[in-house]
Amino acid sequence: MQIIGTFFASFAVCQIFLFISLAHAQFIVRAPSIVDVSTSTVPIVESGSKEIREIEFQKKDVEKKLEENKKEIEFLNKQLLDVSLQKRTLENEVKTINLIHKKNKAELERTSSIIRKRELEIKNLQQDVSKGEITVSEIKKTISNLYRDIDEYEEKNYALLYIDPNPLFYFSKKYREGIELVDALTKKIKDLNDINQKLKNNVSQIQEEREKLSEDKRILSARETVYQESKKSQELILEQTKKSESDFQKLLTQKEEEGFRLEKEIYDYEEKILYTKDPSLIPPPGPGVLSWPLGSIYITQKYGYTSFAKNRYARNFHVGVDFRAAVGTPVLAPLGGKVIGTGNTDTSRGCVYWGGWIVIRHFNGLATLYGHLSSSIVSVGEVIKRGDIIGYTGNTGYSTGPHLHFGLYDAEGIKIVPYSNISSQSACRSQLVPVASRNALLNPLDYLPTKK
Repeated sequence: MQIIGTFFASFAVCQIFLFISLAHAQFIVRAPSIVDVSTSTVPIVESGSKEIREIEFQKKDVEKKLEENKKEIEFLNKQLLDVSLQKRTLENEVKTINLIHKKNKAELERTSSIIRKRELEIKNLQQDVSKGEITVSEIKKTISNLYRDIDEYEEKNYALLYIDPNPLFYFSKKYREGIELVDALTKKIKDLNDINQKLKNNVSQIQEEREKLSEDKRILSARETVYQESKKSQELILEQTKKSESDFQKLLTQKEEEGFRLEKEIYDYEEKILYTKDPSLIPPPGPGVLSWPLGSIYITQKYGYTSFAKNRYARNFHVGVDFRAAVGTPVLAPLGGKVIGTGNTDTSRGCVYWGGWIVIRHFNGLATLYGHLSSSIVSVGEVIKRGDIIGYTGNTGYSTGPHLHFGLYDAEGIKIVPYSNISSQSACRSQLVPVASRNALLNPLDYLPTKK
């Protein structure tokens, strides 16, 4: 009986082997393009297609433009720096404004080119993903049909289990081939799914980059606004001086005298502010509590009783750190926080103070002030994070040359007030300005990195 049972079991196996062989043949007819299951990957996009070749051609063209933009921007940055180191003359003032315009235009073009390149890459990847999904779907359908046919064959040919088992070796070979095929196709589906997921991840990443680039374009549009404002300043200067260098120098002298008077006015007001510092509310000094507010650091004036402060400031004391920077240099948030004030004293004629300014209250109890900006791209109440661009350096307000003034305070000791609280007769009376108790002043270099 044991021999008979084994005999009939062999019959059953043989017939199933026979079916797998037939199903194998059916599969080859259905999917002639994926017969070679030994390959490690399935081509999703034909690299030689006309559309792909066109995309690659456009990308090369964009990359060429990007390289040209990069060289132009580097050249203009060098010229801007050179001009900023020269004596402040009418000629140099006009030259600076024109260079800023050219630089902003070049950076706008560069950003647009980067966005276009990303769009082409996304288009390419989306085509890959679409073709890959179709390929995976077709393979899954083929395998599903294969298993369905096996079930149907077993039902229709159950009686064949009792037929002569002589071709057992032949059928067992076909069985192995069928199983290998199914295993290979199953692996192929996994490979293609992995490829699809990778492609989708790439598309997602590039979409994120596009969002960042869109934000960059918004920022660069703000730079264009900076240029337009500078253009107005240029026209105003030429009108006031009638293109005379001597008149321009007189205008600078008047501006410095007015700036000194306003600085003393505010200093007298701040001396009356009563404030007791609580050291427990702010972090102790230490390198790296704050990041550098500029990408490239060159200090032109430190905090405290500097030689420059003795001759230029009513309090003989510099309340922050000055960094050399060509007009239009991005200003970076040194730490996360919330914007509590922005303004531009230059919008009131004769109000020669901070010019464009921003104050940020950070989440660790500190507050930072940025002065003499050409543009601010943040608004009051906006939450920013470390490294965000908040504005651009300039030469506005009580300034003798392009730079960034960076001040640090105990956040509890600085506030934004109407200038009319300080003086109702001043040219600044319609402005809001930051004021701080002397006790709230901190040395930024105690909290910035040790080296740059």
